[in-house]
Amino acid sequence: MGESSQTSQPFTYVSDGTAVDGSIRTEGRLRVDGTVRGSVHVDGILELAPSGRIEEGPVHAERMVLLGEVYADLVCQGLVEIMNGAVVQGRIQASRLDVEEGARFVGESAPFEDVPAALDDAAIAEPSETGVSHGA
Repeated sequence: MGESSQTSQPFTYVSDGTAVDGSIRTEGRLRVDGTVRGSVHVDGILELAPSGRIEEGPVHAERMVLLGEVYADLVCQGLVEIMNGAVVQGRIQASRLDVEEGARFVGESAPFEDVPAALDDAAIAEPSETGVSHGA
């Protein structure tokens, strides 16, 4: 029998009501419906559900789709999507950033290629409210 042309991607899930105190390092896709207090490194996609919360960080991923709460610095090689209802507080280093109307982002952002990989806490000034408007 031949191999399937579709490759299964690893999937890690932190369920609602679950709290992880410490670091998570995984590949593929990580979905967080619960709480993570510590660093997160995903060689792939991070999905943060509306019930999800990440604190302390830093958080590294190739792509991020955020619907919950993040109180940490983010480093993303690709796109960070902050969806309606999400709250993100911290510094974002990303190739692309999309903040939907109704999302809240407090902090600063910089292009992925312009910022050193190791974020310097001393360089992070007090966050300022960033307003983003869409539409006509």
